[in-house]
Amino acid sequence: MTAVQRAELAALTGEEITASAYLEAAGGDHDQALLIAIEDLLACERRLRETERNVSRGFVRTPVPAQA
Repeated sequence: MTAVQRAELAALTGEEITASAYLEAAGGDHDQALLIAIEDLLACERRLRETERNVSRGFVRTPVPAQA
């Protein structure tokens, strides 16, 4: 990685870094990157709902599911 590339990377926001990672994972296909990001978001929301159902009065009744 060149100094210019490092400087460009340092200037990116967290959102831009995340978007770049999805785009790279999708092989440069913007539509596919968006689909992957949406799938990840929906999976995260499902895990959050499951975890919230398991929490009662501040105590977790079951172990928090491991992330995939």
